[in-house]
Amino acid sequence: MASRFVQSLPRWSAINCVLANANTKRLSSVARVTLFTKKNCPLCDEAKEVILKYRDQIEYEEIDILCKDNKKWFDLYQFEIPVLHINDKFIMNGHVDEKIIEKELGSI
Repeated sequence: MASRFVQSLPRWSAINCVLANANTKRLSSVARVTLFTKKNCPLCDEAKEVILKYRDQIEYEEIDILCKDNKKWFDLYQFEIPVLHINDKFIMNGHVDEKIIEKELGSI
């Protein structure tokens, strides 16, 4: 299983390869947003800025595809990042469209 880094959004700029908070509880009304990313990725930074706007509505998870334990995600997304999932569903990759995020979050 891939190693995941779960973090609170105020500290969203750090990318790590370890589980940061194993005790994160997910409420059924809160969307789980997963961003597949890597270091030195300007598009990833833009995606994080958009996601940050929704920090009160979401549970955020960031996965660095370059981490050794994330080979599965690297093989899948190495040419596609940033990739955004909401509740384990692929939403978009590349440039983030905030209207699509709003629509997806509104349907939850």
